[in-house]
Amino acid sequence: MTAPADLNDGPSRGQAAVLLVAAIWLAAFSIYFYRQPLPNNSTADRPLTRVDVWQAAPDLLLDCVVAETERGQPAPGWRNFPQRFEALGTALFVLAGGFSLGSLLLRGLGLREMLREDRAGRWAAGGLLGLSAWSLATLGLGLAGVLRRDVFVALLGGLIVVAIGLKIADRSPPNPIPLWRRRFLTGDPFGTLSVLIVAPFLLAMLLGALLPPTDFDVKAYHLVGPKEWHQAGRITFLPHNVYTSFPFLTEMLCLASMVVHGDWHRGGIAGQAVLAAFAPLTAGILFSIGRRLFSERAGWLAVVVYLTTPWVCRISVIAYVEGALAAYLAASLWSWLLLREPGPSASALPGDERVALRRERMLVWLCGAFAGSAMACKYPGLLSAVLPFGLAIAFAPGRRAGQRATTSAVRRVMIYTMGVAAACGPWLLKNVWQTGNPVYPLLWSVFGGRGFDAELAAKFSAGHRLPIDVLSSPARWLPDLWAHLRDVAIGSDWQSALIAGLAPASLTVFVGWSRRGESASAVVDAARRRTVAALWLYAAWLFLSWWGLTHRIDRFWVPMLPVLALLAGIGAAELLGQGRGVLARALQAAAGAAIAGSLIYNLAFDVSPLCGFNGYLLDEKAARAIAEPASIRLLNDALPEDSKTLLVGEAQVFDVRRPVIYHTVFNENLFEAWFAAPPDSDGIRRLKPAEELRRVLDEQGVTHVFVNWLEVLRYRTTYGYSDFVTPEHVQGLVDAGVLARVPLPVASTGQDVSGLDSAKRDDLQTWGRALVVPNGDRPWFPAYELFEVRR
Repeated sequence: MTAPADLNDGPSRGQAAVLLVAAIWLAAFSIYFYRQPLPNNSTADRPLTRVDVWQAAPDLLLDCVVAETERGQPAPGWRNFPQRFEALGTALFVLAGGFSLGSLLLRGLGLREMLREDRAGRWAAGGLLGLSAWSLATLGLGLAGVLRRDVFVALLGGLIVVAIGLKIADRSPPNPIPLWRRRFLTGDPFGTLSVLIVAPFLLAMLLGALLPPTDFDVKAYHLVGPKEWHQAGRITFLPHNVYTSFPFLTEMLCLASMVVHGDWHRGGIAGQAVLAAFAPLTAGILFSIGRRLFSERAGWLAVVVYLTTPWVCRISVIAYVEGALAAYLAASLWSWLLLREPGPSASALPGDERVALRRERMLVWLCGAFAGSAMACKYPGLLSAVLPFGLAIAFAPGRRAGQRATTSAVRRVMIYTMGVAAACGPWLLKNVWQTGNPVYPLLWSVFGGRGFDAELAAKFSAGHRLPIDVLSSPARWLPDLWAHLRDVAIGSDWQSALIAGLAPASLTVFVGWSRRGESASAVVDAARRRTVAALWLYAAWLFLSWWGLTHRIDRFWVPMLPVLALLAGIGAAELLGQGRGVLARALQAAAGAAIAGSLIYNLAFDVSPLCGFNGYLLDEKAARAIAEPASIRLLNDALPEDSKTLLVGEAQVFDVRRPVIYHTVFNENLFEAWFAAPPDSDGIRRLKPAEELRRVLDEQGVTHVFVNWLEVLRYRTTYGYSDFVTPEHVQGLVDAGVLARVPLPVASTGQDVSGLDSAKRDDLQTWGRALVVPNGDRPWFPAYELFEVRR
């Protein structure tokens, strides 16, 4: 049978059927996706669905243009944007220095010339390589105690000057057609359209990153470690904050921003803006892959899908490491795919073969450096980047056969390992030097580690445990896999319908049609199929390693988004680019409408409070007041500047503007360590004598003690907390004349017991019953208590 008339210029009947299935899948999945709830942003008494966001979309988008404010509150507006100029200028300076360093490194590796025609790949790879290298430079300078503004400004400025000078020396004769006209007014307008689409998303990321942080993890260690090191003038081991011994690639960029700015708060905000740059850098990598291996349109569509995914906005406005981890994972993939491109054959001229071998070795090293940078962001980078790309390089088909092939594979693995070691090795060596454990605090039972003991190590492991209960029961694997696969595709609040809606369409490359104007070469088609197969296998590995080898926090799977966005871009290009008949055009229009609808939803979601703090153009002081936790605001307002406070339960200390002593839940509890006497004959630990308690506080220079009972309750019902920290022991310090309670307004500290979840209410009625104040049918307890040390 012949194809229908309306498909005569398009794919065959079988190919049209595949196209139809892909379009139906996109439509059906989108409808199902938008009917689902938003579990992270819902409460028991106020469930929220994506339909609610759709209904509020006009108001959410209009509020970005004409914002409404409550009476008496300062109105946001672009007149407040100049308040961000200092932080933005610092961020741009650090980024310029990092990009310059990357450009010089690419030049030194001989890869700049190889990537001359791949501007996007060269720009993104240079930026990522340079930022990783500058992070290590900051680590080295910090360990040497040289966190000085003049040194950092001179080094970054020198890199910028050298890079600009070399670029001027390389400049070719000027093109008579201006760059903006070549980019936007010639050829396929799809690139211009894509830039216009992603522009508001990038603006939301930038404005959000320039706001004070609100996330707990950011305030407890991502920015707190850099803050403490900036204040100390050097990088040291922090025995009270175990998280600061993790690899800290991104945090070093925040520290560099603090040093350059000369202020930990505004410098920290500048650091957040630096980290937001990883989103467009990842997009540059995706465009390069899509353009080189498929089509320019596939590259642009991958960029659009990635940058418009709400998760990408969220990890860009919050100083998490997942944005950088995703970028280095994508760059590792890019390097490996470049390695797979055909090179000179064995019959090529000897000079050409030498050039090809040097190119191969440099790309292998670069792949290792990017994979090592992924691990330098976060230990799970070992699973998501270092191991898979190491295996891919080890078992990749080489140019030679037999014994020489084995030798070549060993050489590639050695070069790859050198790249990994260059990027991640310094972090492991730092931990060996400071703690005796290269992967501190992991593997404590093997390596040990300063500041930890068996009890703390067990507590840390329990708080970050693998899903052993599921893994040990094969009968539960498939149901659990399906449930978590659904969570990734649909269940996450910050997921985009375009990811799972378009990625399956990439499988249409296996049908085997070729578009008009493109090469019909069987070699090209086979290469594309192999690439799509490799991408799906890699995505499967990322999902399975997250499912089986981590403690399954949702943002831990975010680094697979670049791979899925690339598949979605390939699928969208297949879906939108096939055929000229009536049916094909109708399918393309329907798919285009579904994509456009998702883009509108994603933008409305991104600029809403559901994605993060969205006071983009608020007055700087008002934004800072909103971002400060109530407990920290109380400390900043109530304590004199010469105070020094022991914090009990409180760990998100980035905003504190007074000297404090604190610890995380996984470190030694200082209240117990300082105030508890050795166990008596019954094994009970009581308070030390009053004179000994006063001596401890005098030695530490402590003037106040602040207890955050809300946080103590939260820790007791989740990770566990010292049983010695009780209301009775705190009151015992008062009764002994060691502490005096500082009166605090009930309005700012009183917490309604009924507002707690059942686990906390039950714990409060037993362990914390001494805190509860009867008040009819609405008993309350003090969320915070402040005490002054009596001299």
